Amino acid sequence: MEEAAAPWHQFILDYINSPDFLWEGGAILVVLLVSFILAQVLKRTVYKRLGKLPSTWISQSLVPAFTALTMPAAYVLICAMVKGNIINRGIEDVLLTPASSLAVGWFLVVMVNRMTNEPFWQKLLGTIVIIITLLSISGLLDPTTRALDGINFPLGTLNITLLGIIKGLFMLLFLIWMSIRLSGAAESQMHKMPNITPSMEVLFAKVLKVILISLSILIGLQSVGIQLSSLTVLGGAIGLGLGFGLQKVISNLISGVILLLDKSIKPGDVISIENTYGWINKLSARYVSVITRDGRETLIPNENLITNYVENWSFSDTKVRLRAPIGVSYDTDVRKAIDLCIQAAKNCGRVLNNPEPKCPVKGFGDNSVDLELRFWIADPANGVTNIKSIVYLQIWDLFQEHGVEIPYPQRDIHIKNSPPPDLPKELLDSEDKGR
Repeated sequence: MEEAAAPWHQFILDYINSPDFLWEGGAILVVLLVSFILAQVLKRTVYKRLGKLPSTWISQSLVPAFTALTMPAAYVLICAMVKGNIINRGIEDVLLTPASSLAVGWFLVVMVNRMTNEPFWQKLLGTIVIIITLLSISGLLDPTTRALDGINFPLGTLNITLLGIIKGLFMLLFLIWMSIRLSGAAESQMHKMPNITPSMEVLFAKVLKVILISLSILIGLQSVGIQLSSLTVLGGAIGLGLGFGLQKVISNLISGVILLLDKSIKPGDVISIENTYGWINKLSARYVSVITRDGRETLIPNENLITNYVENWSFSDTKVRLRAPIGVSYDTDVRKAIDLCIQAAKNCGRVLNNPEPKCPVKGFGDNSVDLELRFWIADPANGVTNIKSIVYLQIWDLFQEHGVEIPYPQRDIHIKNSPPPDLPKELLDSEDKGR
């Protein structure tokens, strides 16, 4: 062990005592200093010109990413220029190449952390970058690449290598990430356009995302070396199997597209389906997010909205008529009670004056004269039960003030007198003897 390490130990000592060490060490320090100064100047210039812009993608994402990458990028570029001059002077390159590799790894790690905010992907990609950097510094990157390229996986007429699979996976992950980011940026821009409805905005975003991800998969397969024409039969079999296994998922996807095309529901609509009532928060590829009045978010599959009965309270008009049944005593002036009910509805700010509230007589019940107050609101998304409660409280106050009685269930029992029943003669004789 000591004999194997002796040549390396002697090489390090000789190099440290040589002038080349001073040249390279000094060059690295100068490059670090110049890179730091240049990065600071660029950061101040960028923040001065772009950092004060309104809250946009440039000020929130591009400027912080640029400033974070300025230092490693400047170091890589300046180090490459200095390395050429050092080599031209006949100085042995021992430190500059590893320093350049470390700078490139530094740049890639910072870029990965800016690309994603998920800790799992940051750790995974950062570890891969560090491993590649260490292999490059130690001189083992090329032998490792050749070894991976020598591992083959025959697939019919294709000959896929392990290196090609790794490159394809990296390419596929990067392209899918770019597709998701681009579709998200496009959706944000469309959200700012007043001429695009929410339904069309979601539809365009979905179509764009599907197209970009499909292109990413195709490019990833091509980078591995797989010709698409050779996957015709295999793709058909896989598609058939997926069609049976993912029948519900595909049904929800198609139902989502239909909902967007016919514009029957859109974000912000107030709907009622089965036991769920609330307003639509989001239209997704597989489900619709509905927020109830309790603040709970319910995810309803798109297929249910196609096949089931759905009440859209704001489909063509946001105006909704509500009904509030009321009973008054038979001793009450019914016309006066009707006027008080209408006045109670008009006293509530959310109740519309046009159409005006109405209060017809619905019938004569067992205990009361049955009335039904009908009034309109234009904001069902703000709640229905709460406005009915406010109207009921107004009616209660006015009835108490004007002496209108709200009856409670009651029953009258009438007992009629009848002659005593005929008793048997034996009982009558026994009573006489007892006296």
